[in-house]
Amino acid sequence: MIGLRSDLQYRFVVTLYNAAGSSGDFELRATDDQGVSVQILDAAGNLGASRKVSGLGPYQQVYLRDSDLGLVSGHHYVLKATRTSTTGTLLAFGTSIDRKTSDLMQVTDDSQASPAENETVSYWVAGVSRYDSSYGAHWRTDLRIFNRGSKPRNLYFDYSYTSGGAEHVAHVGEVPIAASEQLTWDDVVGLELAKDTSADLSGNTAGVLRIYYTEDAESATRPLIIGSRNYDDEPTGTAGTQLAVYTLAQVAGPGQKLFLSGAEDSDRYGSRIGVFAMDPGPVSFRIVAVDTGGNEVGSFSTVLGGSAPHFGQISLTDAGMGFRNPGTPVSIRIDQVSGGRVGAYAFTVDKATLDTSFIQAVPQ
Repeated sequence: MIGLRSDLQYRFVVTLYNAAGSSGDFELRATDDQGVSVQILDAAGNLGASRKVSGLGPYQQVYLRDSDLGLVSGHHYVLKATRTSTTGTLLAFGTSIDRKTSDLMQVTDDSQASPAENETVSYWVAGVSRYDSSYGAHWRTDLRIFNRGSKPRNLYFDYSYTSGGAEHVAHVGEVPIAASEQLTWDDVVGLELAKDTSADLSGNTAGVLRIYYTEDAESATRPLIIGSRNYDDEPTGTAGTQLAVYTLAQVAGPGQKLFLSGAEDSDRYGSRIGVFAMDPGPVSFRIVAVDTGGNEVGSFSTVLGGSAPHFGQISLTDAGMGFRNPGTPVSIRIDQVSGGRVGAYAFTVDKATLDTSFIQAVPQ
């Protein structure tokens, strides 16, 4: 689990859950963002190499705060939970909490082995932005990358974004990440991607970030762990939503479809549908809104890539969608895909609280 912070801005909790009908023994260890082991408190309050949880009963859980573990040094931590018995089934997750706003972000081990193409391993993070809105919100995107491999890797970033109605690409290469190291940016656009001085990132941006490296012997067994969050950064604290990480398994190719549920247009909620092409293109497809009865209540056909941008967003209420609002949440289907691969998501905002949610479209 990466990105858990214990400092003046954030605190966290970790839950270890036994999802089996038999008891199990588990262990929790911590390292800092440089991969150096950090001592944590055991159940008796003594510092040691790990926190052991013995004899956790069927369907029971242990809930640990950062203060319970004695982690108060201000680092970005990496926590590893392990089953140490032959019985029991471990589910582990963390929750990062903003101390000012109590905004929550779930942290899980979402590591995925991305199949290599042309000896290159790629991941995509969609919805990356740096946007200062007219109503005073300051949207930023953080990024965390942990190298599970036993050797260093050199990472490359391509950020395809729209600004001024045109597509631009910011490229940053040769970013080293050591074995067991975690890299963290609270504002990846402003702090890392802006190193490409040929790209104009001075205004508002939104787009898709590709992270890639040269395939190695451990790419399939020790993949990168990547986490990202889009959030409103205010003096009173932060509030936002975790973004999904895409591999070639979470997108649709020619003849395939993507689905998501929970998009909505109402007095309380508003959704934007985001799509991005993973190939040079042009990639054509159709966005379809479907009501609870399975009826199409709006659609929009478009092309990404080629001479067009590789990333775009559309609201349910945009004129081209022809949305006939059923007054209930709708599902979104991406179909008639041709010319390459496409990924999609829905970004929904609570208009009363400005709370946001990210829904990843998945193939079926």
